[in-house]
Amino acid sequence: MSRWSGPLFVVGTWRSGTSLLYSLLNKHPQVALMYEGDLLILKPLFWIPLVKKQWAIRWQFWNAAPERHGLNRAKLTQKTHRLYEIAEEIFREYAQKKGALVWGDKSPNYFDSLHRCARAYPDARFIIIWRDPAAICRSVINAKAVLAGEEPSYFDRPGMLHRTLMSCEVLRKQCEWLLEHGFRVHQLHYENLVASPDREMRRICRFLDIPYLTSIACLNGADQRAIYDAGHHLLLRTGRIARHRPDATALPADLQKKIAAFLSRWRSASAKEWPAVCSAKQSWLSGSSWLRAWDISIYKFLRAFDHVIIVAYCFAPIFLLKQFRDLKRRFHRSELLISGQIQQRDLPTANKLA
Repeated sequence: MSRWSGPLFVVGTWRSGTSLLYSLLNKHPQVALMYEGDLLILKPLFWIPLVKKQWAIRWQFWNAAPERHGLNRAKLTQKTHRLYEIAEEIFREYAQKKGALVWGDKSPNYFDSLHRCARAYPDARFIIIWRDPAAICRSVINAKAVLAGEEPSYFDRPGMLHRTLMSCEVLRKQCEWLLEHGFRVHQLHYENLVASPDREMRRICRFLDIPYLTSIACLNGADQRAIYDAGHHLLLRTGRIARHRPDATALPADLQKKIAAFLSRWRSASAKEWPAVCSAKQSWLSGSSWLRAWDISIYKFLRAFDHVIIVAYCFAPIFLLKQFRDLKRRFHRSELLISGQIQQRDLPTANKLA
């Protein structure tokens, strides 16, 4: 029996294998993590008392986390204290339904806020999963293609690949901060997880001070009800742990150059220790200070835009947000019709997404 009982945060960049790790880890009877609950990134909900009363409704509208996890919405609305206290109560209650000790959340959206999670929860532990940056970009492109015929995709946002590369760097800095301040951190690589799930899950169990069970090294019987029912999770739902073929998607030449420049900069700054797994070549362009400044500026602009969206979802009238979301879907379907990716007869099916 573990003396430590949470919280646990499982974090990586987008398309780095966090969903696979979540599915395996949550098979353990002593672990019950939420799947991208993301309540902790909705901090503006608690800025103003009037808006604070609507936090549960807006959280549901944001990503349907309460519904996906089978939470009692009426009971949620009764919680009116501070964000981190409410989040802890929800995490614990979700774990108690399973009788689990370890509670917390799995989400790539915490990649730049681990220090805030650590300050709010001094006893927290963190599992960070890394993946070859070129493979991450390839997976983002694949996910965008798979979701193209569904609804407006998270991966279709402008600058998504730039966000993805910079998020690797930001997550690395967050990881270093956690280690410097004495927090418990376990790091693993996606490539090692799919190659030897038994070995990697044993290490994780030791890190969490819970007994290892052979059943958590495979996907059979994994509870994936909280995971979004979308095309980019199809491989996960097959129940097989399998690598994506490295040659499945050819990266554009300009993206290959960009990845090479990032890798060279990262390897140089870390004495060639990080990233440990990288398939792309390095580039002399990493030495350009103006290029570095340009990359940072673009990233800050993109993240500022992301935060504006969060604030809008926290404060704008919900009926306007619903109209905006419906407008995006209609525009997306119009683009699909124009491009020939769907036919007019397919629209009733598409309308079910609204």
